[in-house]
Amino acid sequence: MRKAVLIVLVMAIAVSLLAFEAKNLPVNTEGIERMPWLHGNTLYFVAGSYDIYRAERLADGSWGPREPVPGEINTEANEISPCIVERDGTLVMYFARYTGTERDYDFFMAVFDPVEGLWKNPVMIPELSTETQEWDIWVSSDERVAYLTTKGKFGDVEIVGKRDVWKSVKVDGKWSLPVL
Repeated sequence: MRKAVLIVLVMAIAVSLLAFEAKNLPVNTEGIERMPWLHGNTLYFVAGSYDIYRAERLADGSWGPREPVPGEINTEANEISPCIVERDGTLVMYFARYTGTERDYDFFMAVFDPVEGLWKNPVMIPELSTETQEWDIWVSSDERVAYLTTKGKFGDVEIVGKRDVWKSVKVDGKWSLPVL
């Protein structure tokens, strides 16, 4: 009995040492914040009327104010699912944008201009976009592999569910036909 009590006591102490307190980040509002992506000390997320925002982690560990990403990312349309990687020291953002056409959401890529402090030249990525809704994208840090979610299909491959995860690899600077 004494051994069992000792074991329970040790386990209780261990659990209490591992416990943590959840904290509400100051980027949250009464609205909807979603689709977070952390790159270094910058938290990117979707908020408001489907725009991409950012907040910087400060030296003391707290978060600075949230702000829409500057430049040409956010439009009158909806932008979702930010994924940020670095290419030779330059930030690159992959994201989905509602095109307002029959195509629904498509995947785009934009580059950050550190001199002007702006995201510039967003271009659609046709190799990773279908006729229907693209939703989420993850790109490896070396930009050689992408996983994406879509309602659509690529080539003659039939979809499995309502939204499937596909994989594409970059060959000679161009994304391959995604596969399930």
